[in-house]
Amino acid sequence: MKHPQTVTVYPEKNENKAAYLLWRSLRAALLTAGALIALMVIWNVDLNGLFVLPLGGTVTVLLGCIAGDYLGAKKNIYRAAAAVPWLVFLPVCFVTGNPLSGGMSWVNRLITRWNAAHEGGAALLPTTDLAGDIIAFTLLLTMLCALVSWLCTRGGRRGPVAVYCLIWVLIGLVGEAFSPLATALLLCGLLGEYTSCKAAYRTLHAGVMWAVTAVFLIGFALVLPAGNISAVDTLRENTEEGVHTLRYGEATLPEGDISKADILHETGEEMLTVQSGQKKSFYLRGFVGGDYEDGAWRAMPDAAYGGEQSGILKWLQDHNFDPLMQVSQYYSLSTSDSKPSENRVSVTVSGAERSYVYTPSSVSGTDWSGAFEEKDTRFNSFMLTGVHEYTFDERSGSRPSELTVAEAWVTDPVTDAQAAYCEAEEVYRDFVYDTYTAVEADLLPLLQSMFWDNYESRTDGVYSAVRRVRDVLEWQAAYTDSPEAAPVGTDPIRWFLTKSHSGNAVQYASAAVQALRAHGIPARYVEGYYAPAERIASGDTTLTGQDAHAWAEVYFDGVGWLPIDTTPGYYYDAVTLRDMVDTPDNVHKTAALEDSRIDVSPVTKPGNNSGPFTDPVGTAINAANLLLGIAAALVLLLTVLFLLFEIARGVIYMTEIKKFRSAKNQERILFLGRKILCYLRLWNIEASIGWNTAEVDAAIVNAFPNIEPGSYTRVCELLEKAVYGGIALEVYEERTVQSFLEHLVTTNKNTSFKTRFKLHYSGLLYPWFARAQKAQLTD
Repeated sequence: MKHPQTVTVYPEKNENKAAYLLWRSLRAALLTAGALIALMVIWNVDLNGLFVLPLGGTVTVLLGCIAGDYLGAKKNIYRAAAAVPWLVFLPVCFVTGNPLSGGMSWVNRLITRWNAAHEGGAALLPTTDLAGDIIAFTLLLTMLCALVSWLCTRGGRRGPVAVYCLIWVLIGLVGEAFSPLATALLLCGLLGEYTSCKAAYRTLHAGVMWAVTAVFLIGFALVLPAGNISAVDTLRENTEEGVHTLRYGEATLPEGDISKADILHETGEEMLTVQSGQKKSFYLRGFVGGDYEDGAWRAMPDAAYGGEQSGILKWLQDHNFDPLMQVSQYYSLSTSDSKPSENRVSVTVSGAERSYVYTPSSVSGTDWSGAFEEKDTRFNSFMLTGVHEYTFDERSGSRPSELTVAEAWVTDPVTDAQAAYCEAEEVYRDFVYDTYTAVEADLLPLLQSMFWDNYESRTDGVYSAVRRVRDVLEWQAAYTDSPEAAPVGTDPIRWFLTKSHSGNAVQYASAAVQALRAHGIPARYVEGYYAPAERIASGDTTLTGQDAHAWAEVYFDGVGWLPIDTTPGYYYDAVTLRDMVDTPDNVHKTAALEDSRIDVSPVTKPGNNSGPFTDPVGTAINAANLLLGIAAALVLLLTVLFLLFEIARGVIYMTEIKKFRSAKNQERILFLGRKILCYLRLWNIEASIGWNTAEVDAAIVNAFPNIEPGSYTRVCELLEKAVYGGIALEVYEERTVQSFLEHLVTTNKNTSFKTRFKLHYSGLLYPWFARAQKAQLTD
C-alpha cells in the first residue's frame, strides 16, 4: 500500500513522454469503450449508423486530451488543445437534439428492461424517443466518459477508476443488460491502471502478463451471449437470499414453490406463540402468492399495479380504504346485533422467518413499528432482523369463512361511512377481478373438465363453489405429509391432479386457487400458520413447524379476503356447516370457555382415486450455456470483489494521507515507524525498535539488495531519537525514514504474488499489525 509522503512522484512520468501517453491513452480507451458498449446495449435501438457521431466525438475528446498533455509539457498554454473538441461538438450536441430529453429516454430504457425482467410497474419518465435527442444525449455522455477516463488514468488513480467501472457494471445489472464485453474492457482498463502505480510494475514481465490477461478476458467475453446470463442472475439471487437469511433467519415455509411442499411439516421446532382474548381459529398469513408461473406461486408482480391500475393503492388510501384491514372495517360498519367485538392478539416469533408479520385477514389495527404493508397482500418487516414481538387488534366471527354473507347495507348503504366504504370497495373489487382471476392457460382445460363441466347449482356462489372444489379433491386425491415432487418439466398442479393423486396443504391450496379462478372467483395462495380454536382457548398457544399450513384466500364481494381451506382435516363437513348456519355466531372469551353444541370433528382423509387425465413431460438443459454462465458469474464476482477491495483500499489510503499531512512532526514519525514495522512483518522479518538491530539489519540487506548495510540501524536511531527522546527530526532526517520505507514497498519480478498481495492490501487486510506496532512504539 502506498504510504503518505509530502511529495508523490510517479515513475511513469519520468519515462519517455510518448510511451507514457500511449500507455495512458490505451487505458483510457479501454475504459471509454467499456462504458460506450454498456450504454449502447441498454439503448438496443437501430438508428441507421447515427451513432457514428457519438463515436467520433469520443475519439476526438481523447485525441484532444493527448494533444493537450503532450504539448502542455512544452508550454502550459497548449493544454487548451484539450478544450477544442468540446468547442466543436457541444454546439453540434445541442443542435442535434435535447440531451435532457435523451437522458430521460435512456433512463426509460433502463426502467422498461427492469419491468420486463421482473414484471415491475415502475413508471416511465414523461418524454418521447426522438432520434435527435438520443444522439445528443449519447454524444454528451460518451464525451464525458472519455474525459473522466482520461482524468482517472492520470497518476495511477485506481480508486476513481474502480468506482467508474463499478458504476457501469451496476448499471448493466440493474438495467438487465449485462454486457460481458463491456465488463471485460472495463476490467482490462482497471488492471492496466493497477500495473501503472509503482516503478517495480513497469517491467516487460508485467506488460506481457497484462496483455495476456486482457486478450483472455476480451476473448472470453466475445464467446459469451450478450444480455442476461442465467448464472449471473443466479449469483445475484443467491446473494440476495443469503442476506435475507442472515437478517430474518432460515425460510420455514415453501414460499409458493410447490416442489418444496415436503418441507411444510419438516420440523417440530417452535415457530410462534399466540395469545388471544377470544376463542376462535386463526389463519396467520405469511407468504401470499397471486401469480402462478413455472410451477410456483410468486408475489403479484408490480406490473399488476401499473398501467390502467396505476395509483390504485394510493387512491384507496386517500379514501380511507385499506385492503389489508377491509374485513375488520366491514364488520365495524355492521348494523347487525351479532356484530363481532374487537379482539386483542399478541404474537411472539421464535423459529419462524421474521420477514413476515403474521396476521389474520381480519386484522384491524397494529401497535408495532418496523413493519409495512406489502401492497394489498400482507405485512412485512423492514427492521434489520425483523419483528420479534407484536400485538394487533382484529375483528371477526367464529364461523368458517364460506358461511359469510354480506349484509344488505353493502348494496344499499345507510350511513355516510357505509357509502364511502362501498364506493372504495367497488373500485378495489374491479381491480381484484381483473388481477386475481388469471389461470395458467395450459391448466384451464383440465380444471374446467375436472371441476366445472358437470357442476350444477341453483344457488351458485362461493359456498357452493368451494363445496364443489372440496368434493372433487376428496374424490381425486389423498393427503400425505411428504408428497412426491413432480418430474422436471411437469406442472406440479397437473401432476397432483392426474398422476400422483396425493399431496399436502400446498398442493390442495394451489389446486383450489386455480380451480376457483377457472370459475371466475378471485382467489390467491397463502402460507402461514394455523391456530385452531381449541388450542387458543388454553391461553398462550405455541405453534410449531407442524402447524405450518397453506390455504386459499377468496375475495367475498363487499367483505374482503377470507381464508378458505380445502385440505382434508382442516374443514367441516356439509352436515356440520348446515348446523352452523342455524347457530348464533357467538365468540367466547378465552377466560370463560363454554361448550358448543356444534360438532367440530374434521372430515376424514379421502381415498386415493385415480382419474383419466394424462400429462406431458419434457425439458432440456443446455450444458454448454450453463458452464459458460457459471464461468461468467465467477468472472463477474471476482470483478465486483476486486472493485470493492480497490475502493476500500482507496478510502483507507486517502484517510491516512489526510491525517499524515495534518499531523505534527512527532506524530508523523510515529506513523512512519509503525509502517516500517508493519511492512517488515509482511516480509516475514520480525523487528522492534532497539531490539536485535544488527540481526534485523542483516536480514533486511539479504532480502533487499538495494538497501545498504546500516540503513535500518540509522533509521532505528532516528526513531528512538524522536519517539523516546522527544526530539523533533530535521527535514533531511525525516526524508531518510521515508526513503527507507519506500524501499520496503518496492517489489521486483521475483516477488511472489502472495507478498505483493499482502503489501498492496496491507492497510485493508492487516490492520491489527498497525495496532500491535502502535502499542509497541508507545510503551
